[in-house]
Amino acid sequence: MEFLILFILSLIPRLIFLFYGMPSITHDEADYFLNSYFLAKTGSDFWNNKFFLTSGILNSTGGIPVYFNSIFYFFLEKNIVVSRLIYGLMSVFTPIIIYLIVKKITKNRFLSSITFLIFNFSPWYLHLSTQAAVEQIPSLFLFFLGFYLFLFNNIFIKLLSFISLFLSFHSYMGIKLVMPFYIFIIQLTKLIIDKKKIEIKLLLKLIFITAIIYIVFITPIIINNKNLLIRANDTLTFLNKNYLENKVWYERLTFNGPEILKKIYSNKLTVIIKDFLEKYFEIFNLKILFINGDPHAIYGSGYSLFYFPLIFFFIYGFIQSLTNFKNFNLIIIIFILFSPFSIAFNNQPATIALRAYPLLFAYSYLIALGIESFLKNNLKLKTFYSYLIYLFIFFSFINYILIYNFRLKIINSEQWHLGEKKLFEKVLNKKTNQTIYIVNNEPKETFMLFSFYHLDDAFLIKNKLQKNDYTYKNLVFTDKKISELKNGVILIKRGIQDVDKLIENKLIFYQPYLEASDKSGILYYKL
Repeated sequence: MEFLILFILSLIPRLIFLFYGMPSITHDEADYFLNSYFLAKTGSDFWNNKFFLTSGILNSTGGIPVYFNSIFYFFLEKNIVVSRLIYGLMSVFTPIIIYLIVKKITKNRFLSSITFLIFNFSPWYLHLSTQAAVEQIPSLFLFFLGFYLFLFNNIFIKLLSFISLFLSFHSYMGIKLVMPFYIFIIQLTKLIIDKKKIEIKLLLKLIFITAIIYIVFITPIIINNKNLLIRANDTLTFLNKNYLENKVWYERLTFNGPEILKKIYSNKLTVIIKDFLEKYFEIFNLKILFINGDPHAIYGSGYSLFYFPLIFFFIYGFIQSLTNFKNFNLIIIIFILFSPFSIAFNNQPATIALRAYPLLFAYSYLIALGIESFLKNNLKLKTFYSYLIYLFIFFSFINYILIYNFRLKIINSEQWHLGEKKLFEKVLNKKTNQTIYIVNNEPKETFMLFSFYHLDDAFLIKNKLQKNDYTYKNLVFTDKKISELKNGVILIKRGIQDVDKLIENKLIFYQPYLEASDKSGILYYKL
């Protein structure tokens, strides 16, 4: 009965966001969905590989989600719900696994239940549990599954844990940097459960085992995928020579002082340190966590990551974890301290909601710990306060669903390329023999979106993308200047530089509608 209740509570929000989430897809989703479609229909991915650990059409990405996502394409049609279905299913079980982990370690059913509720109904998880986070969702599920299985003594179950962690590692690029710390934490957790005395010799043994496991995990992609190493050089701050040199150049340019001081205050080492600290401490920004949320229009959704009143329990729980610095509280603090490394060493924007996704677990636990500690200090009214907290979570969830559907989906629609989706529908309904140019700065990505929505022939789509042929019948997706195009129907995405010249020539202007807005970000011109 307990598992059934948890399953239903986790299933309901997943179904809501699966069927009533964002009605369009992102470029990253198009990448994964099409690649999985190729695997199911043609027998290989975009690169004609049948077996792979990394893949990707636009960039090198984790290969495991491609396999998972291809499952339903074997017997169901390609659409948004089917494409996100596997992520929804995984996300149903992740909060349940979190519940089982906390319960097994703390032996505290109430604390486990509250952690489950905070995790499962947080805006952070609600928004990303079925959409957008195509790498993070399977990686999170597999990581915590591996975490839970490792806590058992059975050798066969330990092997399953190793396999699950291996798949998690190859699902998400961002977890590769912090996986050694996570493997160490998992082993340390097991020692705490077994009540073994933690000694230096034992810790050194754990570090050695962690290093061996990490070498096993990373060796296949180092041998087989040079593109991954190129991407690592591009994204990791301390490896990206151009990024560091540009930062140093700008800092020295804006420093009006002696040359020796310029070199002391602005060099590659100082840039790395400042960049690291700035992004590392972003993860502890309460304004992002409980007020404004992640500013990223796709991954942040324009809403706080946790409901604001929970900030008080978060702070209280954090204080409690420090004053009772033992057992699982110790594990949580270590988990929090190491998790930001995936952000801090990356030269990309922090994007907390996406890159710090595993921290959802640790922060949910701290909030739950704060709630439990508060109720312990108010035993006479414990039942009353407990029901009050349950009602708060329920009504906060309902409130978020309403705001999400009636506001957030509209204000974020451009970044989710809803305008392009409606544009494609309008183009296909337009009967003309003229060439229709769809002009923007990302013709490949736009063609991928079009292919996902309107083309079924996987061989055709795959062949065109491999040849950089972004055309279909009389449709041409291009980033050329409008002045270079022949007469025809031209549809322009906002951002093209020479739009004003067309307006001056008194060309016909039209903006396709959105459900609750006149501003779609798409301009339509007819010559």
